[in-house]
Amino acid sequence: MRGRPWVALAFVAAIGALMLTWFWKTWWKVEALPLCEGTQCVSYPGQGTYKIHAVRIDEANHDTYDGEQLVMLEVNLSAYRDVALPHTALVNLHSLLDAASSGGRRLILRFCYDWDGQAALHEPSDISTVQTHMRQVADVVNSYADKVVVVQGLFCGDWGEMHGGHFSGEASMLRLADTLGGCLDPSIPLAVRTAGQYQSIVRNDPSLKGRLSLFNDGLLGSATDLGTFDADQEDGGLSLERVVSGQLPYGGEVVSTEETDSGVVNQMEHLRQLHVSYLNEDYDRNVWDAWAAAQYDGTTVAQYVKAHLGARFMVSAANVRQSFLSDWTTVSVTIKNTGFSRASSSISAWLRLSGGDGSRDIALAANLREVPSGGSQTYSATLPLDEGADGYSVAVVLKDEAGNELPLANQGCEDGALTVFGLSHLRVG
Repeated sequence: MRGRPWVALAFVAAIGALMLTWFWKTWWKVEALPLCEGTQCVSYPGQGTYKIHAVRIDEANHDTYDGEQLVMLEVNLSAYRDVALPHTALVNLHSLLDAASSGGRRLILRFCYDWDGQAALHEPSDISTVQTHMRQVADVVNSYADKVVVVQGLFCGDWGEMHGGHFSGEASMLRLADTLGGCLDPSIPLAVRTAGQYQSIVRNDPSLKGRLSLFNDGLLGSATDLGTFDADQEDGGLSLERVVSGQLPYGGEVVSTEETDSGVVNQMEHLRQLHVSYLNEDYDRNVWDAWAAAQYDGTTVAQYVKAHLGARFMVSAANVRQSFLSDWTTVSVTIKNTGFSRASSSISAWLRLSGGDGSRDIALAANLREVPSGGSQTYSATLPLDEGADGYSVAVVLKDEAGNELPLANQGCEDGALTVFGLSHLRVG
């Protein structure tokens, strides 16, 4: 029985030490701020609405791009339909891409020979000429690889949309896909018009599977999006399109027909299921005007669509955990993607700690591309707090690959960082 009083004394001493630690430790009072989604648009690289700039490669281009963050260039090559592109044409292309991508703008590219729906009259007579043109323009386009969101089509067909003309058959399509895929920088996504074309190409060349997407210029135009899906097959390739579009840029044009009026709820669900990240804001104006006059989820349908194209990140939850036995204070933040698709480029998340001697950014998430549409992810970081400081504010900041700050979709966060906590001393003794 001897020694038991010492055990009791040791226990009491330990409890006393813990109480003194708690008494003298610097605790922080946490003021959590409300977190809810706003209705404003968020501008992230490579997504949103775009305008088409139709240009001829044989002419110097003088278009301006004020206010545009996403630009579609439709480059007509028909002036050289039966000859290789001369040096002057490639200089024109270089100048065009340089001007259109300046100021951080991203590019959707489509090369074609036809603007009139009569590809057979304007395309080269020999497929080898098309292949030569592909290799020539690739030498220029590759120097802008980090600016290109997607290259649509395989140069041929009416309006460059891979139907009509001399080379819309499967054998020609596979030959052109092999050429374009081989000469363009592997980081540049390619896109074809239909799920059936996609299946044929990746079956012939599986290496293109993670790089090949689709573009849809018949969105909402019919039950099959004007032939985008094959009504004779089970689900017409729609499930495949949903999978592919969930990983790579996907978009095009909405079309007004008698079959379009499927109801706003169904239309929004269709855009979400297809993970649409970009749309032509000039076509079809009948659809856009109808959307501008209708309401959905607290705003106009047009505003809702523009706000949800691509990724849309918001802070949905945040909490602070203070360690009893150390000076560590850990912040956990849940970021949700309420947009139609994943981000098309790398976006990082940071905690901005302001107070004391100034402010500093602390890495929270390296790449939010991992957060799918409708998904969320929780990230944590430890704050280096100075107990001598009067207090701090803790904000969440998004940044693009160049370090430029991007907005969150939270209410009250139209620009810059979103403050999620205020920290001040909690005096215990």
